Amino acid sequence: SHVQGVDVLVHDAQYVAGELAEHEGWGHSSPEQAVAAAQAAGASELVLTSHDPRRTDAEIEEIVATARAIFPNVDAARPGMGIAL
Repeated sequence: SHVQGVDVLVHDAQYVAGELAEHEGWGHSSPEQAVAAAQAAGASELVLTSHDPRRTDAEIEEIVATARAIFPNVDAARPGMGIAL
């Protein structure tokens, strides 16, 4: 991983795993890839961002819940969200 020693990792997670193949080379990641990056970086918290604009809030929360099953401290970026340092 190129990132090490961060407390919070903000990472793209636009496409779920089944959508990645049809968007190869678009420069976006899946939540699973974001979790792997957070684990490799030693992050204590992961914030998923770059949500597909077609997703509903409920779909984003489902993605977060799935990611939390692997990496418990996950949230979805949302308008007005801040990160306390």
